[in-house]
Amino acid sequence: MQRRRGLSLGRVLGLALLLAMAVGLAAWWRRPPAPLEVPTRLAERGSVEELVVSTTQGVVRPRRQVQVRATVPGNLLSVAVAEGERVREGQVLAVYDDRVLAAQEAVAVAQAEASARLLAQARAAAGVGAIPPAELERVEDQAAVAARQAAAVRAQRTPYRVVAPFPGLVTRVLVEAGDATVPGAPMLELVDDGALHVQARIDETDLPRVREGQPVRVTLDAWPDDAVPGEVGRIAEVVTQEPPFARTVALEVGLPGAGGTGGPYPRPGMSADVEIVVGRGEGVVVPTVAVFEREGERYAWVVAGGRLQRRRVEIAAGNWEWTAVSAGIDPGDRVVVATDTKGLAEGRAAVDAAEGRAAAAGPGREGR
Repeated sequence: MQRRRGLSLGRVLGLALLLAMAVGLAAWWRRPPAPLEVPTRLAERGSVEELVVSTTQGVVRPRRQVQVRATVPGNLLSVAVAEGERVREGQVLAVYDDRVLAAQEAVAVAQAEASARLLAQARAAAGVGAIPPAELERVEDQAAVAARQAAAVRAQRTPYRVVAPFPGLVTRVLVEAGDATVPGAPMLELVDDGALHVQARIDETDLPRVREGQPVRVTLDAWPDDAVPGEVGRIAEVVTQEPPFARTVALEVGLPGAGGTGGPYPRPGMSADVEIVVGRGEGVVVPTVAVFEREGERYAWVVAGGRLQRRRVEIAAGNWEWTAVSAGIDPGDRVVVATDTKGLAEGRAAVDAAEGRAAAAGPGREGR
């Protein structure tokens, strides 16, 4: 008699467990993917400036800068200014010991004045016929000679007084009273800080967009958070090649002159960054990192209805930080600002990263 063989209880339970695991695995495999967390920013209507930025840091320069030099040999009697002092045009900066010439001038001036008085008397006498015309002529000649001699001595003293050739700031004093100098020796340095400019360079590809008179923002390293207004001035006619391959154009940016002791105001020698405003565009403003370009097409990713949308966009204006979009994005859209596009796909579920962290943290808690 044959025994009937059946499944043991253990085998039945094992098969049931395997079946349950298979069903669970299939359900997990078919589950919708978790929403992708992406950083976003709310698009808003506004305007954006088109900028041309200097390729390297510029330097603040005075329009005029001179080294005042000695023109005569001699000893300095006095130095009338100090470093950091402001002077007006024609102001005496230093005086040589010209006491001998001063005495000669005093004698010559006295002789010229005496000759002038004699000439006045001779003309009065000649008017009534008291002296002959030849005598009047002789007195006139004497007076003219005395006047020329006085002027000549006065002219000899002129180089002995060193004066400022223009109004400005004394930046260095290289001599002191009692020093002996020879012609050509440096004495002082003077800058006209009432007319400053920045010497900067731009890439040659930006040249067609730059012209004289355009507004400029100048940022000084001393005050990086405060911009100084300027204006494009002279633009060089020559393109310069810089190693290894860059080709740049030099230009000057006019600045307001010195004023006050508290910043921000430019001083000669300061380093500065230059931003030339070459245009302005209106539209929906988004961060520039939100706009991508591939094969000539510009686009942005938008989170709408919990899903990613790839939007083709048209640009009105842009700079390194912001871009004004004229078509493709509306005010209030959530624009993805991720620089890494990995995982971005049309129609994929997505949520703002900040909202995702808050949801994960639970009610009453802040996501980290």
